[in-house]
Amino acid sequence: MREIKFRAWDKVDKYWIKGFDIDNEGNIWHNHCGHPDAVVVQYTGLKDKAGVEIYEGDIVKVIYYNGINCILEIRFGLHSVGFDSDCVCGALANGFHFRWISGGRDFLGTPYMEHLGKEWCEHYLGEHVAWEDEFEVIGNVWENPELLEGGKL
Repeated sequence: MREIKFRAWDKVDKYWIKGFDIDNEGNIWHNHCGHPDAVVVQYTGLKDKAGVEIYEGDIVKVIYYNGINCILEIRFGLHSVGFDSDCVCGALANGFHFRWISGGRDFLGTPYMEHLGKEWCEHYLGEHVAWEDEFEVIGNVWENPELLEGGKL
């Protein structure tokens, strides 16, 4: 069973809120102050190769099967699933998944981002847990939004 943990990012003041509470309406509180513009993210239960915990919103680098550096955004929520990247079966799943930002190719050598288009470049994270010891957290979507634009290596 994975450990259930959360962290919260204050989108206005741009910092991680330490030791926060969530009330019944979903509001974030810290030291008796509300944080209406905070976003709460969940721990995946995975750690990267340096032991850094991986949360939704993190951006990770991994070397894919074909030796190409890939940049992935970790997400949580509803996503399409299929048997492989070329067979999106129209089924939906809810959970941790990732979106290709850069790198990665299908079996024909076509880059995923070209071949499928951004909306189909998502994969269930559980299928790739074997990569866990190859993941390297290089940032997150709030502190490093520039990594979402083509994934600097």
